Amino acid sequence: MLRRLFGRWAVVGLSISLLACGGGGGGGAEGGDDGGGGGGDEPFSFETTEEIPVSLQVASRGTPIPLAKVTITNALPQPGEGQTIEDLITGNVYFQGMTDAEGRIDTTIQVPEKFGQLDVIVIKRGMTGPYSVEGFRELWGPFGPAARVTLSRHQMGDVSVDLEDEQ
Repeated sequence: MLRRLFGRWAVVGLSISLLACGGGGGGGAEGGDDGGGGGGDEPFSFETTEEIPVSLQVASRGTPIPLAKVTITNALPQPGEGQTIEDLITGNVYFQGMTDAEGRIDTTIQVPEKFGQLDVIVIKRGMTGPYSVEGFRELWGPFGPAARVTLSRHQMGDVSVDLEDEQ
């Protein structure tokens, strides 16, 4: 009946669309796909996010620091004995950018609700600043960021990072 109303090509197009959407009734791909669309063995879990306002100032003795690179990630766990930085990095980056001429960043980020702590990482050549966990400064050595501060997601609306010249 469809062929009579719409022609042979409409039937072919509809058939291809159904197969591409998984409506063709096939058993799934090789390797045990359960038809859930993920293709893996892990069950699907819905993750909600929260929009968080970020207002950050990077300065040195009250003088704004323009063009400091700022990254906001999940808070890293405390480094254990024998761990490398590669063992700790999560790969979840919620923001990366440069401070403006006044040393500021004002933005919003989307963060999964399951993460209560975030790391604010500041990179500025020739400068050093606070670390919430001094073990990270030792782990990264001279190639680490100038500062890495761990904060609650609810503190992101008023962040100030003070840097000083490296000795």
